[in-house]
Amino acid sequence: MKQYSTSQEEDAVGLRFAFRPGANSESPVVLFIHGRAGNRDVMWAFQRTIPADFAIVAFEAFTTDSIGGYSWWDMSQKGTLHEAIPHAAKRLSSAWNAFRDLKVLSPSKVIAVGFSQGAILISASAFMGDCAFDGIGLLAGFPYVDEERFNPIKIPSVFMANGTDDTIIPIERAREGRSRLESRGIFPELVEEQVGHKLGVQGMKALKQWIVDFGGSTQEPQ
Repeated sequence: MKQYSTSQEEDAVGLRFAFRPGANSESPVVLFIHGRAGNRDVMWAFQRTIPADFAIVAFEAFTTDSIGGYSWWDMSQKGTLHEAIPHAAKRLSSAWNAFRDLKVLSPSKVIAVGFSQGAILISASAFMGDCAFDGIGLLAGFPYVDEERFNPIKIPSVFMANGTDDTIIPIERAREGRSRLESRGIFPELVEEQVGHKLGVQGMKALKQWIVDFGGSTQEPQ
């Protein structure tokens, strides 16, 4: 059952969050990272792709967006994204480390699933060495690869799902990002589907299968 952070927990972690406990302290953990103008609730639509024995934590971004909700960086400040993205990656890393200590977790695997801006953030966190994710699921987004700061703690398994009719993040950006990773010996699974800026039926099924296979669970999502 989903639980919400208390004010004391938020002070300790540095971000607001929602949480579903796993079967035990060593259960795999899935981080839900929302996109622009989201909150800690919007990613729970993907709960149906997560095995019942996995823990889930959904962090809420720290910047109030002009169009409502919360974002990881201000999209209107395009000239500063080169610094804003690493800053957000460090905030996420700090929150995750503090959350893991708070809940006394030693997860067998850590999988981050991000949508749009959230997908960019988790890839930046993984590939700049801020977070040692075992797997990252990039939904309607693309992998952020900073050539000068590419220094991952570990190479994660990468799943990507993108819409060929997406006008917010065109499919070409996902394909380009995949090619940049392949040039570094990382070979993402990319699922393309004729949808817009969202995850379609095919993408949802593929995401569920990837998480179940990669996480090693025999329990059905619920």
